[in-house]
Amino acid sequence: MKTKFYYLVCLLLIQVAAKSQMKIGDNSTTINSASLLELETTNKGLVLPRVALTDVSSSSPLPLGLLTSTIVYNTNNATTGGSGVGIYYWDGGKWNFLANTGTTADYWSLTGNSGTNASSNFIGTTDAIDFVARTANTERMRILGAANGSSQAGWIGMGVALPKSALHVAGNYTNKNVITIQNTSSSGYSSVDMLDNNGSLAATFGFANTGTSASFSGKAYFNGYGNDFLF
Repeated sequence: MKTKFYYLVCLLLIQVAAKSQMKIGDNSTTINSASLLELETTNKGLVLPRVALTDVSSSSPLPLGLLTSTIVYNTNNATTGGSGVGIYYWDGGKWNFLANTGTTADYWSLTGNSGTNASSNFIGTTDAIDFVARTANTERMRILGAANGSSQAGWIGMGVALPKSALHVAGNYTNKNVITIQNTSSSGYSSVDMLDNNGSLAATFGFANTGTSASFSGKAYFNGYGNDFLF
């Protein structure tokens, strides 16, 4: 009889615990009314599961069907599509990088960075994926990460997703120029220089401001440097 009563009490306690909140650590009898699980301590930490993710688009090494919001600490620095070691969460279709163990100096700040090294620090991609810049969530510029048809990696498109030359600028602007060049120095030239394959100046076209030499002053011009002009 005592054994049956003991089992009954255990079952009741388990049922109560399953429907209640849980507090682990210090002040275990005090828990916020909004907390399902609460941890409190002054000298201990919470250790997340440490796994080696293979690819951000795959749940592996976790099994298929894992719940959205699953959080792990990734130990694989070479995870495909990832951002190295750190904390990742599963959004139902891929792993998303949340944080790593580096300092804030490893990130580009909204107010600028200092102490950067131009040979190793950059904004962009480390794989062959296009780099896209947006404003108002609309694409404004794209740098191709890989060749696409006749377009080559590194070509820049502004207003166009697939540039047809090293720099392709496009736009639908009624009564507006697509590109504007201005030299604000009174003795400057608003001009474009063209170089030959050896890097030597071959021709120039533009406008000379009034403070330039007498022959060019205030004039639009095309100048070939020892080269024939074909029209």
